[in-house]
Amino acid sequence: MCDGLGACIGHCTEGAIEIIERAAQPYNEMIVIEEMMKKGKNTVIAHLNHLKDHKKFGFFKQGIKWMQENK
Repeated sequence: MCDGLGACIGHCTEGAIEIIERAAQPYNEMIVIEEMMKKGKNTVIAHLNHLKDHKKFGFFKQGIKWMQENK
């Protein structure tokens, strides 16, 4: 009966979700943009707008740079 809200993350009453801490690579905007390009223009535009809305201008600039370098 999950509604997808995610409010129960960390304490799902049905035991359907568990949080596992693990080592992960740091966030890399260049990799994100490269993967998003496969999903189409609208996905990339939405992502870049999201970065701007949340004032993540460094990541925004990295995404633009990747697109310029990879046409």
